[in-house]
Order: sequence, then C-alpha cells, then structure tokens
Amino acid sequence: MLMDPLADAFSRIKNAERAGKREVVIEPASKLIGNV
Repeated sequence: MLMDPLADAFSRIKNAERAGKREVVIEPASKLIGNV
C-alpha cells in the first residue's frame, strides 16, 4: 500500500480496469476518496 491514500485508490482503480473488473473495493474507505 502506498503512503498516499488517494494515489493508492487511483492505482487500485487503474489495476481493476486493466483486469476488466467493474467494481473496486477501497479499504479503508475515506470520505476524501468518496468525494473525489
């Protein structure tokens, strides 16, 4: 996991898109990521 939670969330989303997944679970889910 990266130190920056926002960058970590975006990297997880990118990886999920490459894998063809439509849903990404981001833990821990913060309000900041939810608002972006």
